[in-house]
Amino acid sequence: QYNLKGQQTHNESIDFFGIEMLEPLEICDSTILFLIFSAAEKHFAKDKMQMRKMLLVTAYLQGINISTNLILEGNYIKASATLKQDYETIVRLSEVHTNRAKEGKTPNVQNGPPTYREMYGYLNDMAHIAKDDILNFVLKHESENLKGVSPVKKFHKIIAHRLMSYNIAVKVEMFRQCLNLYFELAGEDKVYEQAIVYYNSVHASYSKIGLLYQMGAQIN
Repeated sequence: QYNLKGQQTHNESIDFFGIEMLEPLEICDSTILFLIFSAAEKHFAKDKMQMRKMLLVTAYLQGINISTNLILEGNYIKASATLKQDYETIVRLSEVHTNRAKEGKTPNVQNGPPTYREMYGYLNDMAHIAKDDILNFVLKHESENLKGVSPVKKFHKIIAHRLMSYNIAVKVEMFRQCLNLYFELAGEDKVYEQAIVYYNSVHASYSKIGLLYQMGAQIN
């Protein structure tokens, strides 16, 4: 019954988000993977900075679908923890690019996109599990069959939408940074040109439905 409830929550999430939100997400993930594998097959990092970027992107790719899947499952606390790490990864990439990364130090949220800082505060509160009111809000059930706090997963429209919005924003920013890394390694070849088309398509799709923070314009 516990597993069936998890599948039911997943189905409810799919119905709620719909194809216009989930399809661009798949395009985003697929193109990021395509970019990085294409770069790794033909090119080598030319310096320490590029090597550090490759390490960060590779770590991200190992769990590229995890945050999305946790949100769809209704596992919102775990999803917040993985999204927090995803966000720290894009901040770390920015720090490496600007020579502000400090070995062994947690990425400084102030070095990330300014409009994403509210996101980090929310994810930190959810993932840190030190605030009882948040835990109660996420875990409390009020239905005919179940009342009170329970580990049984449930679909929560407000939390799901907020976390998926954050997930999309982080992924599109990672997409942009991977494009920049590929360009550093390989230049403006056919792979890069095709990836730009997909990036602009994804960016336009999410901008149209109002899910992106104030990010850079489309890449020309």
